[in-house]
Amino acid sequence: MAYKMTRFTPEIWEEALDVLGSAFAYQKNGVKPDFADMYPRVFTKDARQLSDHFAAYPEDKDIHGNICGCISNCEMTYHVGNEVLKISSSGNVAVKESARGTGLMSVMFDAVDKSLREDNFDLSYLHGARTRYNYFGYELCGVEYLFTFEMADLSKHYKTQNKFEFIDLSQREDLLEEAIEIINMQKVHVERRADELIKVYRARWREPIGVFRNGQFWGSFAYGEGGIKYLSLRGYEDFAEMVYEFLLAKGLKSIPYDAPDYDKTLMHNCMKNCSSFAIGNPANFKIMHFGRVVKAFLQLKADNTPLCDGEVTLDSDLFGKYRIAIKDSKVSVEAFEGKAKYHLAGYEIYDFLFNFTPNSYGEYDPAVSSWFPMPINAPYLA
Repeated sequence: MAYKMTRFTPEIWEEALDVLGSAFAYQKNGVKPDFADMYPRVFTKDARQLSDHFAAYPEDKDIHGNICGCISNCEMTYHVGNEVLKISSSGNVAVKESARGTGLMSVMFDAVDKSLREDNFDLSYLHGARTRYNYFGYELCGVEYLFTFEMADLSKHYKTQNKFEFIDLSQREDLLEEAIEIINMQKVHVERRADELIKVYRARWREPIGVFRNGQFWGSFAYGEGGIKYLSLRGYEDFAEMVYEFLLAKGLKSIPYDAPDYDKTLMHNCMKNCSSFAIGNPANFKIMHFGRVVKAFLQLKADNTPLCDGEVTLDSDLFGKYRIAIKDSKVSVEAFEGKAKYHLAGYEIYDFLFNFTPNSYGEYDPAVSSWFPMPINAPYLA
């Protein structure tokens, strides 16, 4: 069957969200989730947000009453150290049951891929099964740490000092601009507007939390499904103590927090005080602009971890030949001609750069050992 694709408009809004909710009802024991309620910033009738979503319908029919698939391509401006990347969360993939097995998913991902390339995105990511999304150009990679904090353990190290106070940030509009300033202080962050921040934090029905430390506004995060999300603080030296006082304030026994490994102060504090941790993958990634993405994440690591000077030459089936070099903690990534030290077939390039396995591809190289894995990470969709 042939299909056409169109971006969401106010006229098809309710029908498209009904298709999307119906496709995801299996996750809610048959109850159809309301995506506009679950992601209040992402699914709004704002013109900019509408254009982030696509609907599919049969080529020989009018769109109204005939939407059979939806997919999102949500644009974000992502600051990675001093680099700025245009990235997309490509997800919320839904195919009506009657249209499954007709090639519709390929049609939708072709539309997303066209948008990513025409609109000059650097990077796209989505969540879900690796084997499903490999087919559309996405590979599972990257490293993040999944920490669990238990009150039983934290109480051995900390006593109640009331150093931290927690408020409902939605009740303090006067703090939103300052909250954005603190977000912008982070080494890695997504550009946010003050007037949309509460909607961001309310994604998946979380609570927007404002944090005071010794009477000073210290930052914010969202609390709910998955524990602590969207964390942005002025400093992380006493993060675990903050978690302890938050558990006390909420009457909780434990809380999870997923952290990338580029902030060494935060990582040290988490490792020292967590009850347990595991290592996971943040997302499935698809790189469009290889040089910009690799330089951004490797420079982020170089700015926070001493790395050896040196160079590595790669010949990738996906991206061509590149020379990656570090000199005095400055990273360069350039296309080159000649014989590369490493030839990487297919998705091996993602594994080599962003996972723990570079030395399995050839002889031991000190530069490779110290540079990789690069700290690629995905921001939360909302």
